[in-house]
Amino acid sequence: HIGARAGKDERPRLRIREEQVDDRGEALARLDEHEHVVDVDVGDAEARVAFANAYLRNEAQRLLFSDEKYCSSNDGGSTWQWIKEGERVDPRPYEKWAAKLHVWGVIGIGVKRLVFLPRDERVNSATYLSDCIVPNLRLLRQRGTVLMQDGAKPHTCAATMAELRRLRVATLHGEQAWPARSPDLNPIERLWAILAAAVGESGAATEAELQVAVQAAWDG
Repeated sequence: HIGARAGKDERPRLRIREEQVDDRGEALARLDEHEHVVDVDVGDAEARVAFANAYLRNEAQRLLFSDEKYCSSNDGGSTWQWIKEGERVDPRPYEKWAAKLHVWGVIGIGVKRLVFLPRDERVNSATYLSDCIVPNLRLLRQRGTVLMQDGAKPHTCAATMAELRRLRVATLHGEQAWPARSPDLNPIERLWAILAAAVGESGAATEAELQVAVQAAWDG
């Protein structure tokens, strides 16, 4: 790998967006000035393997995977591209003032729930609990169910964790905590990618059209 060093796995990735169109109608892409480097410690990898093995053996059926996502009319695939040294990036259209929605989802074996979060509402401990957790308490309290949530502060701050315990919602914690820097272990990330591609193909332009497209992609 480019720039690899002992104990690390580093791959440069470059973010691009369409800045202008020349007189022949061809998109001109601009590379960001700085490379974005992803670091993975050897210790991180070991923790990920141990976590995956434990849940594959014993508790995979109990887990519910959750996450938030911003959906945009610019969706249609990742704005990041993995490239080899010397390759050119593939430009994609980008609308500056695109319609946008914020959603929270939870999935598991036989489970798939989607919540549209209020527009312009900042997600904090109180809103996370009121918008995402409380409306789904019956699901989250089912016997043996364990909620996977990432390490974002609204999810894991003292106030949220205390309320989750009071509500009898089990989460990953302690030795079973979600490994650091491991979004690819969460299957909902793959679902978000599929949803983004479907939304991009829908041609949604307004917020109302975007909500219809997101719901249809989620249900599909």
